[in-house]
Amino acid sequence: MLLSETAKLALFTDGIAHPDYFLWDAWSCHFQGELHLYCLALPRRTDNGEAVNPDERNNYPFHVHHFSSTDGGYSWFDCGVFQTPGAASDHHDSRNVWSGSVYVDHQDTLWVGYTGIEQPTNDRPFVQNMALAQTPSAVSLVGAERFLLSSVVRDYAAIVEAGYYLEAPERLGCADGEAGGCILAWRDPFLFASGGKNYMAFAAKASAVKPAMGLARWDPSQPDKGIELLPPVVFPDDHSFTQLEVPKIYALKERRQFLLLCATTDRISEDQPGDEVNMQIRLYLSEHISGPWRPAGTTTSVLGNCDHLFGATVLTINEQSGTITLMAPYTTAPNDHRDLTFAPRFSVSLEEMGRVAQVHAVR
Repeated sequence: MLLSETAKLALFTDGIAHPDYFLWDAWSCHFQGELHLYCLALPRRTDNGEAVNPDERNNYPFHVHHFSSTDGGYSWFDCGVFQTPGAASDHHDSRNVWSGSVYVDHQDTLWVGYTGIEQPTNDRPFVQNMALAQTPSAVSLVGAERFLLSSVVRDYAAIVEAGYYLEAPERLGCADGEAGGCILAWRDPFLFASGGKNYMAFAAKASAVKPAMGLARWDPSQPDKGIELLPPVVFPDDHSFTQLEVPKIYALKERRQFLLLCATTDRISEDQPGDEVNMQIRLYLSEHISGPWRPAGTTTSVLGNCDHLFGATVLTINEQSGTITLMAPYTTAPNDHRDLTFAPRFSVSLEEMGRVAQVHAVR
């Protein structure tokens, strides 16, 4: 059912600047006549009223916040908390919950993919699991059944055998990164269907310093059976970034192509100040979900005119008009009132892809 007006707490226009929460990493879905936006969120102040430094947000538990729109994303109702950590009976999300996706199947059932974080020791705060929840409601995951799809601890041997990189088991999730690189990457599951099968794209690594997109199959009739890993997907320009995050794959049916939207950084150390790290939104095209993927611009995959935006989601795709509409939050790079708020929706031209040196956002 649609959200009642009493459940819609506040209205935001021209983006979402929430007075109470920092917001980052976006994913979205269409469900029963409304557009739903989800993101990670953290209170701007602690329980005792102290201001939270947004660059230190990994020291706090997040939640997934939920907004809805009835006008295509020009304005958004605040629908409150969608998901909190610590709800899984097997404790795979005992420390935190990170980014994911919401997929609506042909029976209007919502499947929620998410990253659950465990902390087995003080120096290993980022042990990542990818999980699935089934829910009939876009409002909340309270009471939803959860399934652990992939655990870097339980499935270590299978993950490495499939061609993915994980550091030694005793160092999984270390705060200082993997073998001189970024922290463990086994996160951000994006659920989608293609050719009658259900897939999941996610952030992974092909080596300690080589980012990759993970791919896997999953079966909604047997959600407790985990996933079937496919080989890692690498990119022709991956020399220009060290981390790939929040990948999302969309079908361009009329063009018989797939579009990949992702976020990347060139971070080389977890101790690196944020102002030394370049954070970019990228677009790729392919005729197959496993690639080869090529930059959407003829010379670069970086989406232009998106300074300080990261972790975007596609709200709508209109192939007839050749327009894609997106939403993305700001990073902390502006160092002003925009930090970790959502910019207004913006658009990208499908007609530019593969035809111009760099695809640019229209804002």
